[in-house]
Amino acid sequence: MLELLAWATAEGGCHERAARLLGAADALWRDAGSSISAFGPQMAAEHARCEAGAVAALGRASYRKVFEESRLLHYALEPDQEPIVPSAPHPLTARKQEVAELVAQGMTNRQIAAVLVVSSRTVEGHVENIRGKLGLARRTQVAIWWAAKEHQSP
Repeated sequence: MLELLAWATAEGGCHERAARLLGAADALWRDAGSSISAFGPQMAAEHARCEAGAVAALGRASYRKVFEESRLLHYALEPDQEPIVPSAPHPLTARKQEVAELVAQGMTNRQIAAVLVVSSRTVEGHVENIRGKLGLARRTQVAIWWAAKEHQSP
């Protein structure tokens, strides 16, 4: 999700913000033990295009500084965090898998509730339960977990 935001931000000409988003995305990818290239050459090419545009606009040194600050901020906020992709099969019900997929699409609890025709509180409970069952600390980790799970499916 952060990758997509970086690409859209760069497209709008906000290269410093794109560099920050790429740095934050890099930290999350590292936590997940993956990278954008795991999702195919088109995604890797879009990442490279975004990065090249930011480097061209900011200069290599400024880009690296902004990128690293953002990447390192993630670790400063949660230094003892475990990797976010569980190795065991997931224990999620079909409904919780549905909620996880919608979280990965970037939907808010209210939007998910509207799609599933349930209350926002019910969705909040599902998200908390998903995080607990998977041992994840943040909602963004659910999105990364879902993307990794989908990528590994045949």
